[in-house]
Amino acid sequence: MKTAEFVEIDKSLPAIPPFRVKECLIGVDFNVSIEALLHYFNFFAKAVPVESVHFLHAVPLPDLFNLYEDQNDIQLEDRTARNDIIEKLRLQANHAVPNIDPSKFRIEVKEGNPLEKLLETAREINSDLVVIGHNVTQTHHGILTKNFARQIKSNALVVPSKARSSLKKILVPVDFSKNSVYALHTAIAINRQQPKPVKIGILHTYNLPANFSAYRFNESKVMEMLEEDRENAIQDFIGEYVPKADRKYVEPILIKHNHYSIGHHIAAFADSHKFDLIVMGAKGHSKVELLFIGSVTEKVLALTKKVPVLVVRKSPI
Repeated sequence: MKTAEFVEIDKSLPAIPPFRVKECLIGVDFNVSIEALLHYFNFFAKAVPVESVHFLHAVPLPDLFNLYEDQNDIQLEDRTARNDIIEKLRLQANHAVPNIDPSKFRIEVKEGNPLEKLLETAREINSDLVVIGHNVTQTHHGILTKNFARQIKSNALVVPSKARSSLKKILVPVDFSKNSVYALHTAIAINRQQPKPVKIGILHTYNLPANFSAYRFNESKVMEMLEEDRENAIQDFIGEYVPKADRKYVEPILIKHNHYSIGHHIAAFADSHKFDLIVMGAKGHSKVELLFIGSVTEKVLALTKKVPVLVVRKSPI
């Protein structure tokens, strides 16, 4: 790993507005991660203004193959059970999220596949941020982060059950795509809203092209040239997309990755260097863009154990 220095490039940038959440949707489940999820969200809502919160709990249907035609009707008509769940969620939300006025809470219970109902509700209320928890102690989860991240259309926040309620360091992995710019501007906007400045690490990983050893080149010389090229690239990226006033909070970081995936390196770096939040674009420069999300983002979501990940799909500008 090498930390690069960047040069200032005089370029006019459009103003970066504050990062605000008008309609937040939180998918909740009654497992050991719900308390961690709500606790972290309460902290997040203090750092980022949130106007309205919609809590959704989806009850999976036991009759997956519709073997019993009247079973679903019984569940849908059970108002007592539904009201009990709503009241339980309301009590937990009022207790765990004191930073938001309870009058801004809306609580809903639906029957069906949790992911499908979450996506459905996100469309219905036009949410601009969807939040789910990720229980790192379990192999499976009601809403798999991989499928969730691929299909959600708004910004998304995935909170590991071991997440720290801190915001001193933000990591922004970049591949110089427009989605990296969206993530960078979001991190800058969040930093501007904090009472104390946040350190923003802009991380770029690189390595020799695949099958390089098949060609007769001096590997060390090529690596030196590649490293210099990547240094210049991250300098230009910061000079072009970071306003001068914000550059004192930015630290460019270069990592030469090995046979492990880029996502593995990002997750490990964030954890070992005690970053509090990862902000990254939903897509990158890769063929898997057609799958709605880059494989790097997907891998980071799967591997991070302590650091929440904010997946940005829309530019704040």
